[in-house]
Amino acid sequence: MAPHDSMMSRSPLSRGITRRSFVGSIGLVAFGGLLTACGSDETPSGGTTTGGGASSGSGGGGGNIVIGEVHATTGPAASTYKNYFIPANIAVAELNAAGGIMGRQLTENLKDDGADPAKETQVFRQFAEEGVNFVIGPNTSTTCLAAVPLATQSKILNLNVSTSDKLNDVASYPYSFLIGPTNTPAMNAIVDFAVAQGWTKIALLHSNDTFGQQAVDPITARAKEKGAELVSVVEHAVDATEMTPFVSKIQEAAPDVVVCIQALVPTQTAMFNAFQNLGFDVPKIGTTSISSETLRVAVPAEAYANTYAVYLKSFSYTATEQVSQKNLDYLKLVTAQAGNFNGLTTAGLVYGPYDFLHMLKIAVEKAGSTDTEAVVKALEEMDPYDGVAGTIKFTAESHNGLTDDALVVCKAASGGDAAKSQGGFLLERG
Repeated sequence: MAPHDSMMSRSPLSRGITRRSFVGSIGLVAFGGLLTACGSDETPSGGTTTGGGASSGSGGGGGNIVIGEVHATTGPAASTYKNYFIPANIAVAELNAAGGIMGRQLTENLKDDGADPAKETQVFRQFAEEGVNFVIGPNTSTTCLAAVPLATQSKILNLNVSTSDKLNDVASYPYSFLIGPTNTPAMNAIVDFAVAQGWTKIALLHSNDTFGQQAVDPITARAKEKGAELVSVVEHAVDATEMTPFVSKIQEAAPDVVVCIQALVPTQTAMFNAFQNLGFDVPKIGTTSISSETLRVAVPAEAYANTYAVYLKSFSYTATEQVSQKNLDYLKLVTAQAGNFNGLTTAGLVYGPYDFLHMLKIAVEKAGSTDTEAVVKALEEMDPYDGVAGTIKFTAESHNGLTDDALVVCKAASGGDAAKSQGGFLLERG
């Protein structure tokens, strides 16, 4: 039986590929902004190809297999998403050091979308013209939803770095995959945690983009199911920097807890400042992004103390349950590339690219081809994969590999415990 046909496929870190074996290939990728400066070639479409050697798209032939990546390296969201390519960098280096996929090396083709959904058609048209079969990104729900129609039309196998449940509509988007806490499971975890604490009067403060708006229906439904009351729902501009009017309106409803759904750090910072300035000390629960180091150091400690975040169980700990050595080794690789964490959380580092590329190798080699249809079928039939994000299993009915039990709610401020959090990445469960 081939290794990938075992009952549980394992990540390379489980099989002993650690920092020492990774170092031999680290020259393929450089940390931070130096990525595109060392040994890279500009593609005709304006993307950047890294990894060295000749490339011939993701399809057949003897050239490199190209992994397309979409990131916001410019625009207002650049500071939030600037290092989201790190997991893919690490995986590509490991895979190339181990012989690549079917003996072919991997090359990364990075394109900047500025987190602008209007640019996604052009970006994915370029990938299609270049013969790229496999793409990671974009990095927001709005941009992913803008990209997925053309990705589907072009039969591009796409790992979406998004929380949108819509992207798991396999009938409509058969080439779309997700590894991460999508919206409904995350909102369910938030409401369940709130009710368990006795916080039954829930308010929702959310941005007016897809990321924020998609929280309303599942929170409303889960609150009703759990006997809680949604006492206030307030929407604000996605890039708002004055949040006092919105927080004040929430305060009028006297909730036990406020669910805060925002993606951009400047808006989150303004929100926490508004809570403090209004003297409104109430528990706050958000998605993983609310636990970022950038946010934690930007707001006063007393304003942030009573804050909780939905998090991956595999990167959380309790007094009796610690994070696996495999995941600690992964964080060492991240540190080696990032230099510092630059405000990243597991949102940026574990939303799938690292695990997915290792799963892609298994699927392509099982299919014996880089043909998208064949690779999708192999991914759907693959045994559960023991990844850093948790146990991952795709099926013909669901392309979101993580199950609900992969999520927990953690104390966001625990990221400030340098020793226990490994620099802000590991959080204590709430």
